[in-house]
Amino acid sequence: MRVFPGAGRSEGAMAAAKLLEPPRARCDLRTIAARFFEEYRENVERDAALERRFMPVYVTELGVDGSTNIFRGLGERYETHRGAQMTENVVGVAGRLDDRHAASRFVPDKAIDPIDEACADVRVQLSSRQEEMDQLERTKRQLGIEAKAVGRDKKKEVVAGAAEDCQGGYAACGKASPGSVQWGASVS
Repeated sequence: MRVFPGAGRSEGAMAAAKLLEPPRARCDLRTIAARFFEEYRENVERDAALERRFMPVYVTELGVDGSTNIFRGLGERYETHRGAQMTENVVGVAGRLDDRHAASRFVPDKAIDPIDEACADVRVQLSSRQEEMDQLERTKRQLGIEAKAVGRDKKKEVVAGAAEDCQGGYAACGKASPGSVQWGASVS
């Protein structure tokens, strides 16, 4: 609806809204629009045909209690979408603080933004923790593999050390070691 009245309008060209007037006049095209008063005056009241087609419904701004009720309804969706759980205290505080500090916008809209940003921030923190946990798991696996490799190397060193001890033991006894015995054939 924001671009509908003046869409495609340029000098000498037909506005895109004019193409949609016949279906709108026959009630084939149903439209619901949400506008602020200034936007309504600027775009809709300026065009008499458009003003006839739309019936204005004036809605007063909700208070903090009304916006808190909206947040209770939205809480489950934010918990599902962002993966962050909201307590009742968070909902009430967000409505009161935003009503007090963000005076340029209206209550339900302006209080949804901080809750959405807070939920998104929690989601980012949770995902960064998961990345840290993944990195720690990778490091743990890598250290486990290295420990096994060191264990194998230690076993090889122990076996090699035992073989050297055996060689030394055979030499001390004056006997040939089993690995150094040469087999020969004698012909008689």
